[in-house]
Amino acid sequence: MCNSGADFVQADAATVGLERKFDIIFAKDLVEHIPNDEAFLQNMVDHLRGDDCLVLTTQDSLSLDYYIDEGYNLLVGSAGWCGYDPTHLRFYNFRRLNRKLRKAGLIPLRYWSIYHFP
Repeated sequence: MCNSGADFVQADAATVGLERKFDIIFAKDLVEHIPNDEAFLQNMVDHLRGDDCLVLTTQDSLSLDYYIDEGYNLLVGSAGWCGYDPTHLRFYNFRRLNRKLRKAGLIPLRYWSIYHFP
């Protein structure tokens, strides 16, 4: 096992209160699963050191695979469809996510999108 110098914390991301700050927080495919996404984002801000970095990834509700799957599920009457993972609570697009990030005091620097068929 290599010692990279990284610290990993496993906790409730919306409510965890740590006594230290981080240079970077990496939250991959997490925000769409958290009931109170605004509390989560604010908690991440509270744990960043100064102007450091939150790297956040989530599904894109403007992607081609989302439209195909959503269209299919609307046609067959699956109104509660939340993608391939039933624990998804919501989907984001860059506009919706931008509003949430800015409300938490974050300034988005970059957005990237990839399209794929699972």
